[in-house]
Amino acid sequence: TDLTYDKNSFYHENIITSQKTYFNFSAGLFFNTKPLKWLNFYAGYSMFNIARPKVSFLTSTSTATSQLSFRHVVHGGFEFDLNKRLVLIPGFLYQNMGKANEANAGITLGIHFINDPEKDKKGTIFIGLWNRMGNNVNTAFNYRNLTPKIGVEYQRFRVGFAYDLDFSNMNKDAKAAGGKMPMAYELAITYIGLGSKPLKE
Repeated sequence: TDLTYDKNSFYHENIITSQKTYFNFSAGLFFNTKPLKWLNFYAGYSMFNIARPKVSFLTSTSTATSQLSFRHVVHGGFEFDLNKRLVLIPGFLYQNMGKANEANAGITLGIHFINDPEKDKKGTIFIGLWNRMGNNVNTAFNYRNLTPKIGVEYQRFRVGFAYDLDFSNMNKDAKAAGGKMPMAYELAITYIGLGSKPLKE
């Protein structure tokens, strides 16, 4: 394929020229607080492409003529402890790059099958549903995905699985042409390490 790079889109596929590296950096802030025993709130902001590098490896030209746009990402959410067995986690994420925008919002229910703070033991099953909507490449392509997710967390290990159900016009075009739009899935395995304990005065 020979896809032309567009600075206003999130995703690209083509690599043609020999230039494959460039300098760039990003930065962000994260805030987390627990104002009530049963409520936790978090929010974050990140800026990508701060160096605004000129890139050429996604174009068919040999010189770097396309400068990456800033990419802004804002996200946040709550964790409501409904009782000793249930936790409700609504959240959102919004990102913007050039003329491309994407909004994600969803909710997850956590069910504790082990919850013993005295012995520092906790096990939770998570079931959730997220909705992703956005536009890409000068609003010529609009997309929407529903993403059911399931996961389990035990002590400091976490395993999660998510599957994208595509409802965009790309999926409709693929069906009209007699094809099928492939769905995407994600499997994540996480280990949460122990941080240093605060010193007692």
